[in-house]
Amino acid sequence: MRLRRGDDGAATVEYAGVIFVVVALLLTFVTLVSPVGYAIMAKICEAMGGSCANLGPDARAKDLKIPCVFKQTDRTLGYNVNVEFVRGERKDTDQIKTNADGTASVTLTQGSGIGLEAAKSTTGKGADAKARITANGDLGYVYNFPAGYGGKHAAQGFLDDRRDGANQAIDIVVPGAQTIREGANQAGNAISDGWDWATGELGFGPSDEEKAAKERAQAAGTPDAVQVSLSLQGNAGVTLDGGIVKANGEVNGQVKGTAVVSLNQDGPDKSSSSFMGSAQFDLKGDVTLGIPGDPRQGTPDIPPILNLNGAYGQTVSYQVVFDENGDPKMLVLSHETRTKAGIGVNPPKIGGTVKGGGKATADSGTITLETTTLDLRDADNRAAFDSFFITYGIDAGSVHAKVADIPLDGGISGLTDRWAPLQARLDADGFEATYVYDTTGDALSANAGENSFKAGGWGVGGENTTSGRELVSAVARDNRFGGAEVPLATCGK
Repeated sequence: MRLRRGDDGAATVEYAGVIFVVVALLLTFVTLVSPVGYAIMAKICEAMGGSCANLGPDARAKDLKIPCVFKQTDRTLGYNVNVEFVRGERKDTDQIKTNADGTASVTLTQGSGIGLEAAKSTTGKGADAKARITANGDLGYVYNFPAGYGGKHAAQGFLDDRRDGANQAIDIVVPGAQTIREGANQAGNAISDGWDWATGELGFGPSDEEKAAKERAQAAGTPDAVQVSLSLQGNAGVTLDGGIVKANGEVNGQVKGTAVVSLNQDGPDKSSSSFMGSAQFDLKGDVTLGIPGDPRQGTPDIPPILNLNGAYGQTVSYQVVFDENGDPKMLVLSHETRTKAGIGVNPPKIGGTVKGGGKATADSGTITLETTTLDLRDADNRAAFDSFFITYGIDAGSVHAKVADIPLDGGISGLTDRWAPLQARLDADGFEATYVYDTTGDALSANAGENSFKAGGWGVGGENTTSGRELVSAVARDNRFGGAEVPLATCGK
């Protein structure tokens, strides 16, 4: 039947409706029967001039708020003191993260530790060995900077102000200086707000726009979460001295628990409470080379000074994120692999009875971070989570300080039995992501002491390190949609 010209519009609408139904059915069947279904769906959507961003892994990545850190910089300033077998440490760190969505965060931490160190020197044989175990505690504050508060530029300005030369010197010397500063800052805000209220009552206070700008500035400078960490760290190393060649080998291990307690659950800079348990190891090695002299010319050897170094490490961790009521809402399992190589200068030690030395190095490398996220708002996922973890803590109004623990009842077999249902849910519904980062770093260190800083005498040391990572690639695999590898939507790639 030939359509009349007046029926063209209606026919076009009917035809579009039929196409919509056919495509919808096609997309449904493709998703169900093929692990590459989402990739096919995306191509069909693109061909039709649309987007599948509200379907499949893209929607899941955004719903789960899968983080995408584009850039991260960590700095550490610390010192240590040894007396006989006892070692004390003080260390301050700051971290700035820039995310793909334009937001950023700054974490300022003060920490200290105490432990035991033992050393063994084989005089005349060129070998020294040492071992150390230290218990550490850290207290930090987390500040979030959404795009509306200036994002990464505001975060960098805040960090430059809080950790400038004078403030950094005060923080590293005065215990609790950071907390004292936060208290003074909040008191100043309260006084300023009171003054604005009083002047507003008299009719000459700030305008609504000025108040809004002031509130944003105060919010940006107020911590959104407090972070508490406890860790146990072990270290063992050996040094071999062969004249113009000196080699060091070292292994470090650490277990750590970190609780983040949200102080702000409203507004664009809100934060979530969480608990993370992690285990880490690092293998480090370096060789310091000198230059042989010429006995015919009477030129002495130049002692080892040029340092070549490398490292390999891994960290495995679990993180439980809690909702505003203190209930688990997300489980994130992570596996990080690190490799790096570097070069530096290591001048020979100086002095007689009291010796001293230092080292300067720079390095570059790669980090591969693999994560699996399980949505605990799903009833089956939550039941599997509860079979393996227990959560407990303190609730005070809207503030929830929570810990997620792994009970050890039943030994290895008990852990294996309880893990099986959780692994099944990870395989069925876990959202996996892999991030690859290029890394850079530099470190300055110095030490001085009796008996070359060995136990049985005394010694002091200091370090100033910087490390950075920048995203190279990010991909995701959503087990709910067949596990096909796609670009990670929250990274915008």
